[in-house]
Amino acid sequence: MMRDLVVLVADKDARYGLQGFLARHHLPSIRPVNLEPSDIIVYNQHDSGVIRDATTLLRPFLSSHRYALVCFDLEGCGKCGEAANLERQVEEDLSRNGWQQRSISVIFEPELERWLWNGSAAFAKYLKLDTYALLQKSLEQNFVFDHAGKPIRPKEAFRAALRNAKMPLSSSLYEELGRSLSASRCQERSFLKLIATLQVWFPI
Repeated sequence: MMRDLVVLVADKDARYGLQGFLARHHLPSIRPVNLEPSDIIVYNQHDSGVIRDATTLLRPFLSSHRYALVCFDLEGCGKCGEAANLERQVEEDLSRNGWQQRSISVIFEPELERWLWNGSAAFAKYLKLDTYALLQKSLEQNFVFDHAGKPIRPKEAFRAALRNAKMPLSSSLYEELGRSLSASRCQERSFLKLIATLQVWFPI
């Protein structure tokens, strides 16, 4: 029996963030995705390796999995250009190698943590802060926030917030924040692309 989905990511943070997100059973118009830990591949060559080797790494799963998802950070992938264009390049390579209509590439712009700031209320709660406004206030001396209320340097601000609270960076935090991601709050282009694709692949 074919598995639902194989996921290729560049590091364990992305693994646990996506694992938390995909484990939710109340995504809009999406049935539960059958995903085991072994269905998520963490490539030790990081972002640049994922964009370079995705086709080769996913070839063994052509007959065992219905769909393939490739995720990596724009910052660190070593490529110039718009994220949407780079995604298309990866998807075209996958299509030429057997994944026609069965694969998608999602690039975090600039990094995965940009998505996780959409779970900011959950992050503030984890840091034992009552509101997101207090979280933002604790960082605004050293970080610039955009019109959406997110730091321009999301990963650095994310880690600074943890240091300020004297809390460790952990995979469980990424999984918890992945579970908190909301399709109504998160308006990142790549996140909305993923939601739309999952609705087609796994309709209720």
